[in-house]
Amino acid sequence: MNDDAGSGVEGRGAEVLVLAPGGRDAAVATAILREAGIPAQACPDLATLSQGLDQASAAVLTEEALAGTDLRALTSWTLAQPPWSDFPFVVLTRRGGGPERSPKAARLAGFLGNVAFLERPFHPTILASAVRSALAARRRQRQARDALAAEVTAAERLRFALHAGRLGSWEFDGGTGELRASEACKAVFGRAPGDRFGYPDLLAAIHPDDLGRMQDAVATALAECGDYDIEYRTIWPDGSAHWAEVRGRAFRDARGRLLMAGVSLDTTARRAAEAELRRHRGQLEEQVAERTRALEAVNRRLRAAAEERDQAEAALLQAQKMEAVGQLTGGLAHDFNNLLQAVLASLDLIRRRATDPVQVEKLAVAGGEAARRGARLTAQLLAFSRKQKMDLAPVATGELVEGMRDLLARSLGPGMGLRFDVDHGAGLALADATQLELAVLNLAINARDAMPGGGTLTVAVRALEFGLAADLPVGRYVAVSVSDTGEGMAPEVLARAFEPFFTTKGVGKGTGLGLSQVYGIARQSGGAARIESVPGRGTMVTILLPAAGSEAAARILARQPEDAMPGGAPVTAAESVGALVLVVDDDPDVRRALVGWLDALGYRVAEAADGRAGLAALESLAPDAMLVDFAMPGLTGAQVAAAAQRLRPGLPVVLATGYAAAAELGMDGLIGLPVLRKPFRIQELAEVLAQAFSTRV
Repeated sequence: MNDDAGSGVEGRGAEVLVLAPGGRDAAVATAILREAGIPAQACPDLATLSQGLDQASAAVLTEEALAGTDLRALTSWTLAQPPWSDFPFVVLTRRGGGPERSPKAARLAGFLGNVAFLERPFHPTILASAVRSALAARRRQRQARDALAAEVTAAERLRFALHAGRLGSWEFDGGTGELRASEACKAVFGRAPGDRFGYPDLLAAIHPDDLGRMQDAVATALAECGDYDIEYRTIWPDGSAHWAEVRGRAFRDARGRLLMAGVSLDTTARRAAEAELRRHRGQLEEQVAERTRALEAVNRRLRAAAEERDQAEAALLQAQKMEAVGQLTGGLAHDFNNLLQAVLASLDLIRRRATDPVQVEKLAVAGGEAARRGARLTAQLLAFSRKQKMDLAPVATGELVEGMRDLLARSLGPGMGLRFDVDHGAGLALADATQLELAVLNLAINARDAMPGGGTLTVAVRALEFGLAADLPVGRYVAVSVSDTGEGMAPEVLARAFEPFFTTKGVGKGTGLGLSQVYGIARQSGGAARIESVPGRGTMVTILLPAAGSEAAARILARQPEDAMPGGAPVTAAESVGALVLVVDDDPDVRRALVGWLDALGYRVAEAADGRAGLAALESLAPDAMLVDFAMPGLTGAQVAAAAQRLRPGLPVVLATGYAAAAELGMDGLIGLPVLRKPFRIQELAEVLAQAFSTRV
């Protein structure tokens, strides 16, 4: 196929071929064309011209060039041109050589086709004009070719798209009622290729229940020249039911005809898939609902089990509490019975040997020692409950434990090794130095008892950083550890080591308060106590104390009550001899002892059995001072003290209590009152009263 595509841009290459073998005709013609701005090239013979026609846009030939020449190649080329192509030739003839007067010229027009004859001689502009006309015609041919190719391409693409989308195309003439449908469109309605399918056939193929809706949609689209979009059921010739989706648009063509064109699609499979999806969705929803009901039932059972477990745990906790209370009361009864036995024996012997001053003195000392043992036992209990008086201050922990070297060596006895591992860079710890020494000593004694065959005791001090912990705020701590190489503890023993009165020692060999006191001291100092033990390898107990200057230490110090005794130079009891002191205490034995002490100190004494009686005596007797017990029925000592200061501003009031700090006594507004902590001695009573009288307003 001869196609000169690609040579249509004027001025690129030789657009015009010139064949003029006689004389200088070829050179002259080529020069004329080039001067006119038309690219031209002379060919030496017809064969060369024929070969160059595919790239040229026009040809100029002389009549002589074609005479007596084999024209088959040229004729074959012109006959093989594509439908759009009609290659232009300009033939230069002699005068009178046109086709109307020359049979030879007529034959040339027959086999060349598109031929323009130009008689010689002619003016150069006539040749240039004729060639330009030929080139213009050739350009129009190529434009037609390109437009036709574009239409063919668009049609091919449309066919491909319709085929890929399984779409059938259709066109409906609203004026004549004629329907033209593609084979794919016929297939949507169950028709085979080649079947007749007009508009009546379409209406017959629609389900009767959907036919009216379809016709209304067609009428609306034609009336409004609008869109047509509908989905309806169809009945195929074999009686099977299907679904078709049809879309289109109504319009008027260039001749004014009312047409509607569009596409159709078989949606039966999609409809079935949607129905199946709905069925599965319904099943899934039912399964979800069923599983939800099952989960709710499981949750109900779990909640019931949790409630039963909580009840069991509460019962177990209550049993453990009762066991602890039983251990506590049993231990207290045992130890206090021993102490009371010593006190009663001493008092009984004093009564029997009242005439022997030496024996009375010895027995009194023995009874006092027994009473002080009871006070120490109470202090241990208070330490465990974190109610013991603690004088917290920055302590050089490393120096403190190293200063206990001799005391610990004597406590351990022979056969025991003692070593210290102290990091002096650990810094100061917030602690009560006396209580810390007591804790370390208790741990050393426990370690000694755990190494009956000998061993090594190690006391270590180091600094630690703690993140978020269950029993400690975040911050810096100083750790004091006491470890041994003894028997260690079994897990069940380790779990109860800090319980009060829990001990694995024999009867009479320990109260079971040593580790609980250590725990209480650590917690009251703002820290914690930890135990690590491996049976057969030893035990390590660590006291964690807030580092001085840390946030934890600052919080502990901020909570310390200011219950210091008021200042002032003390005076002797003799300087207030004859002053009337009102004693308010609900315990008759304690009240009797206090009255006796005050009488021995030279005071006049009045007494009241409770807070209300004390306030009544305050108004009637006008005492010079009051000694009030804190824990009384009705009105507490704090309430009595507050009422007394309102009634008698400046009246010295001394509180007596077994608790530690004023902040825990409900004494808001009474901070600064002197406090006697039971048990106290007569010398302490004398000093407190002397200080109270010295600050009297």
